[in-house]
Amino acid sequence: MRAEQTTPPVADRFSLKPLFIYVALFFAVWSLRATVLYSIDRGIQPELAKRLYSEAAKILIWTVPVFIYLRVRGENSLAFLKLNTPIRLNALVVAILLSAAYLGGMLLFAHFVEGKNLSALTRAGGAEILLALLNVSVSPVSEEILFRGFILTTLRERLRFVSANLITSLLFTMIHWPYHLWAGMPLPRLAMMSVSLFIIGYLLGYLVKLTNSLWPSVGAHVANNFLVSFLRP
Repeated sequence: MRAEQTTPPVADRFSLKPLFIYVALFFAVWSLRATVLYSIDRGIQPELAKRLYSEAAKILIWTVPVFIYLRVRGENSLAFLKLNTPIRLNALVVAILLSAAYLGGMLLFAHFVEGKNLSALTRAGGAEILLALLNVSVSPVSEEILFRGFILTTLRERLRFVSANLITSLLFTMIHWPYHLWAGMPLPRLAMMSVSLFIIGYLLGYLVKLTNSLWPSVGAHVANNFLVSFLRP
């Protein structure tokens, strides 16, 4: 009797190769954008024009290629990225509670370890709050589409959720390194930031699995960035 074949077929073993190539190219392009080419941003005035340029560049690099790739692959992009899948409403309550617990823990850490608080938020007027919300709303959508929508879903086609989410969270953490290393962030601070990014990255991935939708992770991501933007010593 022939022994049972334990080695996956070649097609199965290399089925994630296109994703790895995609991610490698994305990291190369974004690293260039976040370092050498970031000098372009500094020369743009006024601030609104700089913001529009920055967000447009992010959408062009992070989001547009995802839809092109999925179109070429013959996928229904909105469904694949879980942008139009029905939200599991019973799980949404759990997702909100988990997000609130994370945000509360983040604020406690900022207060007791970093000496920061939200006093700037309590003093902010309605117009300032609205402007801050607008400033932090676009980038999380691009990041969630790429990482929790595209990369996590693609990895889950071949890997268990835990493994796929760990890899996605690690990649999500690493994509923040080029700019901060280029800007000279001290390594201890970079390490602390990386731990925080990895934790929230894993949570956001779990929210997608829990609710079967990308939008709860987008909402939690926006809420996190909004609160962080008002943290002051």
